[in-house]
Amino acid sequence: MESRLNVILLALQPQAIQVFFQQVDMERIQVLEVFSDYNEKIKLILDEKQKDIKSFSALLPYIEKYKNMDVYWIVGSAYFETANLEAIAKLLRERGIARDHILNGYVGNMPHYQGNLRYAEHVTLDYIATGISYMEVGLDATQIPYHGANLAVSSQDLYYGYRTAVDIFAHGNPLKFCLIGVCPYILGYEMRRSFSTLGVGRQYELLLPDEVLEEDLFFSLLSDSFKNAYIKCKVPEELNNETFKRTLQSEILVNKFFNVEKSLADVIVKLHQKSFMNNLQIFQDYIHLCNQHGAKPIAVMLPFSPVIHDRYPKRELADFRSILRSLHDAMNLQIIDLFDLKLDYSCFYDLVHLNMHGAAMASQALAEQLKRIMSVQSPRT
Repeated sequence: MESRLNVILLALQPQAIQVFFQQVDMERIQVLEVFSDYNEKIKLILDEKQKDIKSFSALLPYIEKYKNMDVYWIVGSAYFETANLEAIAKLLRERGIARDHILNGYVGNMPHYQGNLRYAEHVTLDYIATGISYMEVGLDATQIPYHGANLAVSSQDLYYGYRTAVDIFAHGNPLKFCLIGVCPYILGYEMRRSFSTLGVGRQYELLLPDEVLEEDLFFSLLSDSFKNAYIKCKVPEELNNETFKRTLQSEILVNKFFNVEKSLADVIVKLHQKSFMNNLQIFQDYIHLCNQHGAKPIAVMLPFSPVIHDRYPKRELADFRSILRSLHDAMNLQIIDLFDLKLDYSCFYDLVHLNMHGAAMASQALAEQLKRIMSVQSPRT
């Protein structure tokens, strides 16, 4: 019998405890300790004995106790919370816990992506849209004169956008075009390489065939029953993500303006050569995939709020636009560049994301350029 891994669960929310034990195969792990915010309603029984849930205030002595043992520290979360995931992991590393013994215990669950994906697999569409959160909330499908599905979702890098398109084409969907959401830093963004966003990628491994995360120990601990329930879960499609968009702020809260530098730093990603080359190849593969299936590849860049737009480094923006133009010349990539679209602050819910009003205005401008692109016959590829 395979030996069980010794694990310590650090649950960022009390409900993450229940989520964790619903997900994992208990035959594969031995839970030594559980830490979370105190919640007297949770009674944890392990191996027929009650297990005390300890407060995070008591964590440091236990790090010292276990740091030289073969123990895996699982940072669990009931929902996507990158900042705290990374903060806990950083604390553990600084206290001497080996990087490969710290596991992200979050499993991505974006229902609107899952519902729209399953719909797009089996219904004839004119287009799909992929990309990160700018496209997820910034595309208003009601303004687009074609029938499509928005498969963009928070933290979806180029790779997972490409893998999503591979899946849709594999189901025989005769798309006319793909809207590929991009931003000036997209070639430096690799979600599956980051500890804090790694868990989001697990939804793709569960939902897309032949998708395997590299060296993801926590994924191997998930039970078959959880995986099957996740895959078979029936989620209704909502092609314009209306319900999700309504959960967001309708306007920018004033405190966002107190920390413009942080918002700016979040959208300026230093380009490491390896990530850049990986993403450029993926981008080219995505464009080739579209051309191969007779669908026009269309890169879409949406605007940021005025303060971020005006302070965005001009060199980085010019370099990215140059890459887009080179891909247009070499591979017939179409470009809808709305980065300089003049929208005021009433169109954003934070400094970089459009609200529903802004999405409608930006999508009207997108639709006008789309009509021009679609009226031109593509050359044979």
